[in-house]
Amino acid sequence: MKPTSRLIPPAAAKRLVAICTCEDFLERARPFFTPVDRWKSVDDDELWRAILSQVCVVGSSARWEQLADSGDLRLISIEKLAPMNAAQRTTAIHEVLRKHSVRYVTDDPTACKKTQALVANFEFAQHCGGAASYLARLAAMPDDAARVKRVRKDLEYIGHKGARDFLIGLDLGRSLIAFDVRVLNVLEAAGVRAPVDVQSNNDSYEQLQSALLESVCAPAKVTGAQFDRILYRNYAGLCAAMGIHQDG
Repeated sequence: MKPTSRLIPPAAAKRLVAICTCEDFLERARPFFTPVDRWKSVDDDELWRAILSQVCVVGSSARWEQLADSGDLRLISIEKLAPMNAAQRTTAIHEVLRKHSVRYVTDDPTACKKTQALVANFEFAQHCGGAASYLARLAAMPDDAARVKRVRKDLEYIGHKGARDFLIGLDLGRSLIAFDVRVLNVLEAAGVRAPVDVQSNNDSYEQLQSALLESVCAPAKVTGAQFDRILYRNYAGLCAAMGIHQDG
């Protein structure tokens, strides 16, 4: 049996292709497909917000959405943070994250891994040559896998899923799929046999991603990035249709 068939039995592939070719699901997801070459129009503020979001959503996206909608992002914008020293940035970032109960943000800002990662990531964003230069360097890399590796090296607290989601949002990762819990829930309900360590092991991640590209995305005529958004943006409807329990 081919490795692809072990991970994605034919019945599971057929069910996922049907989801990806369902016009109702496509209609709901299309507004969230990343515009072609979006990275070319991203400015420094948008890049910093994208980095912020990928760190904040680890563990739960709900608190990031609350923060983003609150207006408090202005308190940790480039304009506000740039004149500060590292200690001041630590305090400013930590206060905003704690105010919105962002997951895994601990009481002590100097020991909080998310806070310290964002301080380091802000420093990187300030010295990477600007959004246009940095994203052009990513775009010039040989393939999506190389871009994932580069982002994970450059930015702290951004892992396998976060690096892919970051690149998908910039149209720098059309073959990528971000395996968050919702996407994995749909895959499991469809009959996909995802490796238990898929979120933490790069080889397992790449194996499942490649299998989905071959068995589902190619016959459905969608990219990995589009497949990701179809499942993510139709999650509530898919839960109802597939009997998936939603955890709030």
